[in-house]
This record gives sequence, C-alpha cells and structure tokens, in this order.
Amino acid sequence: MIRKVNIKDEYKPIIIYGILIFLFHILFTRLFIKTDDGNFLGIVNSPDFTYLNWLVERYNTVSGRTVGEFLLAFFLKHDLLLWKIINTVMITYVSYFWYRLSKAVSVNYDSENQVICCCGMFVMLVSCLNPSVFWYAGSFSYLWPFTGMLLTISPLVFYLFGENVKASRYIFSFFFAFIGTMQEQSAASCTALYIILLIAILVRKRNLKILMFLPLIPIIICDFFLFTASGAEGRNVMESQSSFPLYLEYSIFQKLCCGLSSFFANSYYLSSFLIIIFVALLSVGILKSIFEKLWLKNVLICVNIFVVIMCIILNYGISAVEKSLPHIIFRNAFIRNEFNKTFYLLFVLGCILTSIILIMVFVLIKYQRKIGVLVGICTAAGFCCSIVMSFSPTVFSSGQRVAFYTNMFVITSCIILFSYIPITKTRAILSKLWIVYAGITFCVNCFAFKLIEHPLMG
Repeated sequence: MIRKVNIKDEYKPIIIYGILIFLFHILFTRLFIKTDDGNFLGIVNSPDFTYLNWLVERYNTVSGRTVGEFLLAFFLKHDLLLWKIINTVMITYVSYFWYRLSKAVSVNYDSENQVICCCGMFVMLVSCLNPSVFWYAGSFSYLWPFTGMLLTISPLVFYLFGENVKASRYIFSFFFAFIGTMQEQSAASCTALYIILLIAILVRKRNLKILMFLPLIPIIICDFFLFTASGAEGRNVMESQSSFPLYLEYSIFQKLCCGLSSFFANSYYLSSFLIIIFVALLSVGILKSIFEKLWLKNVLICVNIFVVIMCIILNYGISAVEKSLPHIIFRNAFIRNEFNKTFYLLFVLGCILTSIILIMVFVLIKYQRKIGVLVGICTAAGFCCSIVMSFSPTVFSSGQRVAFYTNMFVITSCIILFSYIPITKTRAILSKLWIVYAGITFCVNCFAFKLIEHPLMG
C-alpha cells in the first residue's frame, strides 16, 4: 500500500537535512592552509591584490575559470560563515532537485523517497566527497558548478514534465548559467543537457518559448572563454612536464585509455557500493519493464554476482596481492610505463562492466522509454564527465574528486530508478542499504575531518 505524503510534512526531511549539513559546516569545515585554500588566502590578502589584475593573470597563465575564481577570491575576503551558509544551500538544493525529479517520475512516491534523495550525496566515497564539496577551494570547482548546472536546466526539466514554469525562472537560469559553466566538466554537461532538453521539448510539445533560449547566451559566452583561455595550453604543458611527462607523447587513443582507466578506478574499484547499487536497480527496473521471466532473472542475477566479485572480492584480492590499490596500478601504468598483467585484467574487466551497463540501459530504453531515456542521459553524462579527463594531464594527479560529476549523475540515475521501481521487498532492501551506507559515510566523515583532515592539512 502506498503511503500518502502530508503536504505540511513534505519538506521536513530536506529541512532537517539542511540543518545537519549546516551544523557539519559549523563544527568541521574550515580553510585548510596546506592546500589550495592557503595559497589563495595568501594571494587575496597581499597588499597589491586587485580582482581585475589577478583574474587577467589567471586567464593568461592558468585557465578560463574566471567566474569561479572571482567567487573564490570574493568569499575569501569575507567571513567564512558566509561561504558555509551558501555552501549549505547549494548542497540542500541538490537534494531538493532530486526530490522534485523523483516526484515527477514516481509511480509510488512515498516519504522514504525524500530520505533517499537527502542521502544521495553521501553514497559516494569520502575521498571524492570532501575535496569536491566540503573543502573551500574545491567547492568552487565541483559542487557550485554542478548546482549551478541543475539550477540552469531545472526550468526545462520540469516544463518537460508538464509543470507551468514562470518567466522569472528562465531569468534566474540566465544568471545561474554563469555558475553552471565555470568549470570544464560542468560546462560541457550544462551545454549538452540544455540543448538535449530544448530538442526534447520541441519533439514532445513543439512549444518552445523565446525565454527558454535566454540561458544559452551565458552558456555560449562562458564556454568560449573557458575552452579558449590562453593560459590553458601553457598550464597543460607545465602539468605534463611536472607530473606526467609521457602525456604529451601519447596518441589520442592512449589518452582515451588514460581517461577510461581513471573512470574504472574511481567508479568501479573505489566507489564499489554506488556501482553495485546502480546495477542492482537497473536489474530490478528491467525485470519490472519486461515482466519477470525466469531466464532473464537468472541472467541478471549472474550480472550482479559478477559486479560484486569484480568490484569487491577481486578488487580487494588484487590489492592484497599487489600491495597497491587499483587506481595506483592504473596511474603507474601510464605515468611510469609499468604495464603488467594486473593492469590489463583490471582494464578489460572495466570495459566488460561498462558494456554490460550500456546494454542494460538500452534494454530499459526499449521497454520503458521514458525512464530508460532519463537514466540513459544521466549515465552517459556521468561516463563522459570522467572520460573527458583524458584530455587533461591532471587525469591522475587530481585524485578522486575528478569523479564527482560522474558520481552525481549515477546517483541521479539511481534516484530515478528508486522512484520508478514499485515498493517491493527487493526495493526495500536496496533503499535501506542506501540509507544505512549514507548514514555511515556521514558519521565517518565527522571523524575523518576531526582526526585526519584537520591535523594533516592545517
């Protein structure tokens, strides 16, 4: 029996979640002097600092992330509490977006869906979550652009689902587009998704409004400045020479293999829980769409067993034997030219799992087009966000945070599937695992900040 949601209590889980996130910021987050936070703090506090001179210098020597670096410098000039408040709002909005999306696609919406949406961000690995969300400098390259992207595309998303969107929403999207395109992965995602949504509206409703094209202005302008920045090429050469000398000699195919290796390491071998849950939800979604058939059920059971063996048993077994984690094995293969049997085994298994996931998504699209297309777009966006790192020499040196966008899109796919799958025993087990894992991650994160990150990073 489907539980009814009291309208008065509708936003309670999100409000409680927002309060918890704010308390986390107050108790644990701060500037880490031994990281980029300390470098930027020294720059903005220097007596000859001016925004214009610094931004021009960064554009000419480092990158075109002008909007993000302006915001970073601006908030460093003010009380850190202001950043903590806005960062909390950003995190809370992501869960609110997931909540609205869940309601839009749900056939069995209940109060548990709200909790699932609130837990979403905490099912990713702490080593990816913290540098992207709770570290000051990192938040301007990952959390803020991702949230800006959601705020930019949300009017089109919910208009497509039949919502009456006010004209003011498109005007707000115009301004948020500057934030949604202030980092390369986010800019590519924002541009692609906005165009896809416009095409979808044209195909389904044939009622495109002029205001819908307004956010395309900052999207195009920011994309141009971001991807044509004069300092980007010089920075790539410098990064290559300092941390990845072989990168400049690699062909496009070899660079793509670098990106794939980073993707496999971060999404399959490090973030094992998320990919296992995602494949399980895909399996249940396919069974619901095709109606349960014994042969299909057995095949999907084998697929899930394969994923568990690959991502947990084999993963930890290889780590114990090689005394090295998979992402280190991948990194050493390309940076030090240390290709061995273990590398090839992990790489081939990664290719097989990716092929399986893509096949499952195509099957879902065939039998349940609406949900399948949504999951397919999010999955493709997530995979592409990792693979695009092939064209950056920092593909291995930037750590797990480069997988943030991939994780967020996969989490979005999971939330869509949770909303589509009927309330059954299998779904109940998966949702409880999701919530418990997120709760454990939150608790671990509290200890990680207090006992590890504060002492190590100043």
